[in-house]
Amino acid sequence: FSQVKKGQDAPVYVINLLVSDLIQFCCRIPVDLYNPGLSSAICSDILYHAFMVSVGFMVCISCERYLVITKPLWYRFRRNIKTYVVVCIVVWILPLLFLLFAFLTLGVQMAAFSLIVVLILPFPLFIFFLVGTIKALSGALSVPADEKRRIAAIQVVVLIIYALLYLPIIIIVLLQVIGELN
Repeated sequence: FSQVKKGQDAPVYVINLLVSDLIQFCCRIPVDLYNPGLSSAICSDILYHAFMVSVGFMVCISCERYLVITKPLWYRFRRNIKTYVVVCIVVWILPLLFLLFAFLTLGVQMAAFSLIVVLILPFPLFIFFLVGTIKALSGALSVPADEKRRIAAIQVVVLIIYALLYLPIIIIVLLQVIGELN
């Protein structure tokens, strides 16, 4: 909150990502211990929600970095605390609504499959934001080389984190769903 008051709005998405990751960490323990029962089912649902929220905030971070580089004037005049609050609320609530809708209407297997589809969709976005940022940075003459490397590194790190941490989980759940359907 103090960072946002000082005009440094960028950490808002990072802080929300940290909170969602902490929720994932805390819910992973009961789920991994596989304590059958209501508490494990609730923790599993919370884990899926936090999982989707994490990916959502990673997309927000990547998109923000992309906009800072490719549309600096537009970004400077459009950013305000209200926008950050609305985006954060949407990122926290949208996965909850999706999970509720999917589990209530589709059944468990199809809900898991639709969850996988939704979680794969950000992958092309990360690649687009990375390529767009690198393209814009290569044409920027006023940005120092060290700053260009740092900006591009943020995009690369987000893509690598997604690829190394989230894609394997998505593939494992997809294989489980396919196995259960057969």
